[in-house]
Amino acid sequence: MPLPPSIFLSHSHKDNAWYEQLVAALQRAGFDVWFDKNGLYVGAQWAKALEEELQRRDVFLLVISPDSWSSEWVQEELSLALGQRKQILGIIYKETQLTGFITNRQLLRAVGQEAECAARQIAAALGVASTAQTASPSPPANGSGASIDVDLSDG
Repeated sequence: MPLPPSIFLSHSHKDNAWYEQLVAALQRAGFDVWFDKNGLYVGAQWAKALEEELQRRDVFLLVISPDSWSSEWVQEELSLALGQRKQILGIIYKETQLTGFITNRQLLRAVGQEAECAARQIAAALGVASTAQTASPSPPANGSGASIDVDLSDG
């Protein structure tokens, strides 16, 4: 059985509570997830560390909220992911007006959903059967929680 793809998670620290739950759920599902809370420390060369970690990962996962979308760092990370031709996947955590290249990528809706449910959507979008078991049901396929744009290509 192949290993799940490794993930670089881009987010706003203002969304900490939800994205930390998402990371935990993805890790329980077997994903290797890097996000700056674990990877960066005082004195680190931020840009170099981000670039190296992004380069090592298979997938760029963006937690989308108004705070993340307006973050200069998130935009820099997205530009870097585009430049490295990474597979880019967005998970819409809060309603956000999106423009630019991200609108041509795979976007999943998780507005109002628990992080565990979002992790199952991500695993399915990446072609990985989630091993994380929870009592909550999978999202319905009627558009709420379903993929709104699909592009699984690497760029």
